[in-house]
Amino acid sequence: MRRMRIPTEAMPVRRFGRWLALITAGALALRVIVIVISSDEAVGGDGFAYWVGANQNASGHWFLGTFTNKPAALHPPVWSLILTGWAALGQHDEFRQQLLAAAIGTCTVGVVGLAGRRIAGDRVGLVSAAIAAVYSGLWLYERALLSETFLFLVIALMLILAYSFRDH
Repeated sequence: MRRMRIPTEAMPVRRFGRWLALITAGALALRVIVIVISSDEAVGGDGFAYWVGANQNASGHWFLGTFTNKPAALHPPVWSLILTGWAALGQHDEFRQQLLAAAIGTCTVGVVGLAGRRIAGDRVGLVSAAIAAVYSGLWLYERALLSETFLFLVIALMLILAYSFRDH
């Protein structure tokens, strides 16, 4: 029986970077297509509350309840503050806030690829990035403007940091 030779050398950084950039560009394209196709559907639930809260914060009415206009702490503040910064730059409508979420989700795809590379090598990094690029369990939160969008990015960064800590 003939054995396959498994390469042990790492892919050159430039080549890995090009493939990862291609995968993340595809991820961004997919996310924008999903947002455009579903643009006639309103954002509801917590995503609506984040969107309204961000616009209220940007206009100087900080952390008020969505319907009560009284101070509230129902939702985690980091995602609200991210959307607030975007709203403060004039990006108030749902569509533009979804585009910001898509950009953050695209960063998540890249960081997942870097985490996979850090943990198990180049091939695993690219495969994990490709899976993250098309996995609806990631981009569904971006379209809905939910805080999980930022959470996934933080988790991928924490994986890289944990493996760096372990190695040192």
